[in-house]
Amino acid sequence: MKDQRFHSRTSRETSNTRVGIYTCATNLMLLNCNTKSLVSLKLNAVPHIKRLQEDKVKHNSALLLLNHICEEVGTLHSSDDIYEHYCDAFNLAVENDTPEAVEAIVECFPEAIWSKINDYYLSQLAITNRCEKVYNFLVHQVDDKHLQRTSTDNDGNNLLHLAAQIAPIHKLNIVSGAALQMQRELQWLLGFIRHTHTITQSNKPKARKKEHERFYVVHTTGVIVLVHGGN
Repeated sequence: MKDQRFHSRTSRETSNTRVGIYTCATNLMLLNCNTKSLVSLKLNAVPHIKRLQEDKVKHNSALLLLNHICEEVGTLHSSDDIYEHYCDAFNLAVENDTPEAVEAIVECFPEAIWSKINDYYLSQLAITNRCEKVYNFLVHQVDDKHLQRTSTDNDGNNLLHLAAQIAPIHKLNIVSGAALQMQRELQWLLGFIRHTHTITQSNKPKARKKEHERFYVVHTTGVIVLVHGGN
């Protein structure tokens, strides 16, 4: 009799425990749903935050698609065929300053980091297009940083020469007004010089300082001429 009461009580306790677990799980699900609904309402109340969330989802979806495409292209045997597939995507990623896309391609095709697009290496292309995020990514990825910094284009321009050139017009127009554009250009050049320390092959501090000052003056003059001519 005692055993029956004990088993009966144990069964009730087990049943109550299960009910408690299910109730707790249900409450958590309801809380999760309510939280999602609340978040959705909050996002709808603030349209620009909702757009940011949508853009983030699109961005992540595009990266997943790119990774899948890279894996499929990687099954090709000819390196020339592979280059034809990722060349345009690489160019678009660099011009739009999207290091995540560049990283996805480089992970599948490591040799791609040294490819040339329109006779420019990726680092040169990033500099001419004012793509700071992509350039910073490339700086940390390339092992031979000296070779990267001292590499030149077909006209003999190294990275410092390219950084001293005027930005593309669509980059200049990110800010309005000649004064702000000139300020942005000067900040870009000085920031680039500080970041890279030195691009020249000279080991003499005076020569290096003179070289940087010369580029600063040339760049400043170029910006002033452009601003004056555009207004």
